Formats: sequence, C-alpha cells, structure tokens
Amino acid sequence: MRLLRIPLAVLCMFLPAAALAQLAVKGTVVDQETKEPLAGAVILADDNATHATTDSRGRFELSSARPIRTITVRLIGYTSAEVAVPQNGESMYIQLAPSNIRLSEVQVVGVASEKKLLENASSVSLLTENDFRRNNEIFLQNTLNLVPGVQMNVRSASSQSNILIRGIGTYSRFSIRGVKLYMNGVPLTDADGTTTLEDIDFTTIGRAEVLRGPASSIYGSNLAGVVLLQTRKAPYGEISLNQGVTAGSYGLLRTNTTFMAGGDQVNSYVNYGHQHIDGFREHSESDKDFVTVASDFFLNDRQVVSVLANYTSIDENYAGEVDSAALYGNPEGAFPAYISKDIGLEADQKRLAVTHSYDFSSDFSNVTTLFTSDVSKVSPIEPRFSRTEQTKFGGRTLFTYAPVFGEMRTRLNFGAEYNSNYTISKAYQISSEGEPGEISGDNEVRAYQTNAFLQAEAEIVENTTLTAGASYNAVTYKNLDMIRTNLTVNSEFDPVITPRVALVHVFDDRVSVFAQFSMGFIPPTASQITLSGIKLPSYINTDLKPERNTSYELGSRGALLGDRLNYDLTLYRMAVTDALIQQTVSGVTAYVNAGSANYTGAEASLSYLIFSEEDVDGIQLLRPWVTFTYNDAKFDEYVLGTNDYSGNKVTGVAPMFLNAGVDFELDAGAYVNLTYQYIDEIPLRDDNTVYTEPHSLIGARAGYRARFGSNISCHLYAGADNLADTRYAATLAFNAGDGRYYAPAVGRNFYGGVTIGYIF
Repeated sequence: MRLLRIPLAVLCMFLPAAALAQLAVKGTVVDQETKEPLAGAVILADDNATHATTDSRGRFELSSARPIRTITVRLIGYTSAEVAVPQNGESMYIQLAPSNIRLSEVQVVGVASEKKLLENASSVSLLTENDFRRNNEIFLQNTLNLVPGVQMNVRSASSQSNILIRGIGTYSRFSIRGVKLYMNGVPLTDADGTTTLEDIDFTTIGRAEVLRGPASSIYGSNLAGVVLLQTRKAPYGEISLNQGVTAGSYGLLRTNTTFMAGGDQVNSYVNYGHQHIDGFREHSESDKDFVTVASDFFLNDRQVVSVLANYTSIDENYAGEVDSAALYGNPEGAFPAYISKDIGLEADQKRLAVTHSYDFSSDFSNVTTLFTSDVSKVSPIEPRFSRTEQTKFGGRTLFTYAPVFGEMRTRLNFGAEYNSNYTISKAYQISSEGEPGEISGDNEVRAYQTNAFLQAEAEIVENTTLTAGASYNAVTYKNLDMIRTNLTVNSEFDPVITPRVALVHVFDDRVSVFAQFSMGFIPPTASQITLSGIKLPSYINTDLKPERNTSYELGSRGALLGDRLNYDLTLYRMAVTDALIQQTVSGVTAYVNAGSANYTGAEASLSYLIFSEEDVDGIQLLRPWVTFTYNDAKFDEYVLGTNDYSGNKVTGVAPMFLNAGVDFELDAGAYVNLTYQYIDEIPLRDDNTVYTEPHSLIGARAGYRARFGSNISCHLYAGADNLADTRYAATLAFNAGDGRYYAPAVGRNFYGGVTIGYIF
C-alpha cells in the first residue's frame, strides 16, 4: 500500500496544473488587399465566450481551457470571416476583405499612411470588389466614373483609354496624361508620364484607390492624381477553381478560368481570360486574350514576397470619329478611311514584377519592387503606319519608420522610384489599303525618370496630424533619329521639386476635417518635343518645360446618425501653368508652353445605410448613394497665334456630373444594383463655339450568389447599360477642323453570365 501512495501523490501534484493549462491561439489580422495590419479587430472563439482584440500591429492571442476549433474575426469596415484554427499551434495570418458598407473605417495606403480613410488628410476614394461587381466588370469606366471628380473614356471597344481627374488630361485621346497609375504597387505609367491600359484585364481588379489632386510628393510625375489598382485576392481559407462566362449585346463573349488559393502561407490568384466583341459600330471588332498571375507568399511574420505577371494579346479594329449628323443619324457607322485602310491595333504585351516586404522591427519596414515589361505593336493609324517595340524596367522602394515618442505618434516615409523606357518606333506612309509604304520616321528613344521622396507626419496634438513632404524629380530623353543621319539629341529637363503639406483633425472618431497644399508636374513626352515635318538638326524643341499644377484643398468626411450616414466633401482650387498647347504653323506641328488655367470645384459623396444585416433578418444591405462633381475650369491665359482664348471654359471639361444609385442585397445571396449618371455639356473647341448635349445614362444589374454543399459555388447575374438608349460620344476629338468630334458610344445593351466554382 505504501508503494501505491507515492505515484498517487505524484499524480495529485500534476492534476491542478493540468486543470489550469491554457490552450493558446495566436496570429495577425491584416487587410487582404494592402497587407496593412488591422488594429481593433475582435476575435471570438467558437464558444462565444472567449474573445480578444488585435493590437496596433494587428496581433492577437486567445487563450482557453478547452480546444478552439474555429474563430470569428470581426471589424467594422470589413467582411467578417470564420476561420478554422490550425491544431499544430502555428501562428495564423488572417486576411480580411474590405466591405463597401462603411468605407470610412477601411485603411487606405495611397498616401503612404497606415490609417483609416477617416483619418487621411487627402482626397481619396476607395472602390472595393463589390463596387466593381455592381456593373459589367469588363469595362472599368462603368465603375471608375462613379468616383467624384473622375471621368474615364474609352475610344474603341476596349482600348485607347483616357482618364481625367478634376478635368485635367482632356487633350490626350489615345492614352492617359496627367494621371499616374499603379497595379499592385507596380508603375503602369511610362517614364514620360504616359499610360496605356490596353493590356490590363479589368475583370481581375478587386480594389482601387483614387487620389484626387497632385500626389507628386510620393509618386512623382502627375498633375491631377493617382489611381492605385489591386488585383483580386483569394478568399482567406479557400482553394477553388472557377469558370465564368459572360455574354451580351453586339457579340460580347467573355470567359474567365480562375484558380485561387488563400491561406496563411500563400494567397494566389491565377486567371486566363478570352474576350470577343463584334462591336456596336462598323469596323470595331475586338479580340483579347489575358493571362494574369498575382501571388503573395508569406515567408514568415516579417516577410512577404509578391509576384505580378501578365500577358495580353490584342487584335482590335477602330471606327474613328464622325460629325454630329452621323452621331445622331448613323452612330453604328465608321469613318470610311478607317474601313478601307483597316485602321486598328495588333499588340503583344508582357509584364513581370516582384515585390519584397520586410518588417525590420515593429516600427521600421521596407517595401521594394522591381519590374520589367515588353510591348510589341503594329498599328495602321492615320496618317501613318507604325511599328513599335518598347522595353521598360525600373524599381521602387519605400522605407517606413513609425516610432512613438511619449504620447506622440510619428511616421517617416522615404524612398525612390526609377523608371526607364527604351522605344524603337518606325513610321511609314500608309497606302489606301492600309499597307506600309515609304519609311517616314525611324526613332530610338530612351526615357529616364527618377524621383526621390520624403514625407513625415506627426500627431502634433491629440487627434490632429500634420503631414509634410516633397519629392525630387529628374527626367531625361535621348532621341536617336536613324533617318536624319543618326542625329542624337538629349533633352534633360531641370529637376522639379514638388512639396505637400496637409493637416487633419478627427472629432470623436466620427468626423474629420482636413486641409492640403500640394504641387504636381508632368514633363513633355518625347513626341511632343519633336517638331513634325522639319528635316533639319533643329527639329527637337529643347525649350519646352514641364506642365505644373499648384493645388489647394479643404475637406471633411464622416459617419453620422449611428454610422449610417457617410459623407465626403472636398473643395479645391488648382492652377495649371506652362500647359502644352499644340499649334500648326506653315505645315509644321509643334507644342508650346502657351497655356494656363484655373480649376475651381467641389466633389461630394453621400450614402445612407437604411438596413444592414444587424437590423432586419434576411436583409444584408439597403443603401442609396450619390456622388456629385462641380468644376469651373477656365483658361487663365491662353494665346495661340492671333487667337486669344483667355477667360474661355477649358475644352473638354464638363462643369457638372452626378451619379446616384441604390444597392440592395439579401442574406440569401440575391442582389440588385441601380445606377443613374448625368453629364453636363462639354465645350469641344477652345473658342467655346461648339458644345456636346447634356445626357443621362441608366444602368441596372441583378444577381444571385449561392453555395451548394461545402464544395460548389454559383453566381448568376444579368444587367443592362444605357437603358434609355441615349445617343452620346464615348470619346471626343477637340478642335477638329472637319467637325468629326465624336466617337459614338454603344446604345442600349444587355449582358448576363454565370460563374461556377469548385472549392477543394
């Protein structure tokens, strides 16, 4: 019996310790799109009694006396996630998807600040995946045009995009000027400030931040703003294979084959898309094939490696501009020369980028991206036939140091971006059948742009943050003309310094007010410094200067009435100087710094959450919303030859446009989105003698999302655009001497589709 007492005594010693043992679940919660840590997220165990909250670095630890099988993660502004807990004790890396219900609570990164939208001292609009799904996702302009201050136009079926922010960028019809674009942190804009979006598969975009006003202090060359695009992410905790098909009016057929994997170690999105459009107009057929790969590899709790790769093949015909009689009488027709000469585009475009994110410590981190791309284009475009080969490479690095001194939070961002293009461009006389004839141009252009930036912010008093920054920007071109006896001309512009100062104060975590001063610039392009038609050594205009913008803003945003009423209001005034104006004298086309203009306006957005999932059983969302833009844009000083246009309205700028809509969604998965747009009259000539007609557009979409069992998902949808069959122009050609101002837009059209997914 004594022998038994010893092991029994030992056992009794360990029983209390076993009873008190705690099982721990730990991890980090981040924004699925930006990878920024999320503070204040509530972690709830499956017993509904055990809970924790993430700290300022997004970290949490949950302890329980019993095993925890699943946890629920909730944060205002994000979609809640129910996550299985790994039983091996590994730390979790949970990624929450932003919700479009209370956007003021969502973090934005466009101005290099880990803050909620409410706390930002800048004009930023955020679009989430649900915003893109409320329209036909094939056409980005349907969604981007809902942002106040933004107008996106597409000249052909799905190419030659043009984006205006606050009216800047009107004179560029075939590409984007004055606005800089990024995708997954990779610059899409060339070293000369020009962007084309033909190679981007818009159906893969799941998030966008639109910075209105110059953001040169962080992003370098731009006059009007920056658009930051993000590819879609795999839902956390799922591996799936999806097949989608969309069909619609005018021969629209789009297919997507998508593989997604979302977990603690990897988030991967791989998509192949084929797109065909017969076109609303004659000679406007379009075929595109896309391959997009976007993957994040979470090496450990300090490092993330991201890869972006895409390939695009394009074969598209163009229909050209027509006059007002054809716009209203025969909008389906094409300009005859575009048919006879088979005007259009054939292109292959490839892009590869690798990004490394590393946290050196809790308050010091770096994100570095290296990228390269290659473009090959053949394009018979009036008045010539052109062949272009372009190689692009560069890098961007951003360091962040965010220490806390006593009660004062601070943040220092510094880094640099380098962008280089090498372009071989050959131009030929074009025959009546659209074939290349005698060579008329053979140029090799190297463009280099470097910017170094520094931005500091500090909470100078409680809830008040001051931000100050600037960037140093240098642009150089080397132009080798192979026809003009191998003439080489270097154009090196004087370096430009672009500052930014901003102040924001937050009242009771519900309302904020901000003020901002910033400056922007864009250099002349290599083609703008060329004097067309001159065959002498002086054919390069080395006197051109960058266009500049000085901007002042005052704004407020907030969430009122129990966070149901969300608003965003900005007043601005911008002064653009040294504007580049095209002029033709004695048959010679040249650009001169002859213009200046003032842009004074207001941008507003308002939404009201009538019902949400917390209010009424069965209703996920019922929300009306409206966005409004007013822009009084006038030439301050603009003299061209003997013509004085000073005081006239700026060509191409609509004084007012308005968007409104209703979003309705049921818990069962059914949803309806209604949209209305109004666009005011637009001046088509610098002398303000010709205007477009104001017009309205109505769109609608309905769908149903469901899961069958644990493995099958289904999404059915149908929609219509331009329900009133309004006649208007998709893009405009300004100051057209022959009156061909208009590229007619598609009339009433319908689409529908289905996506079936298998979840492994």
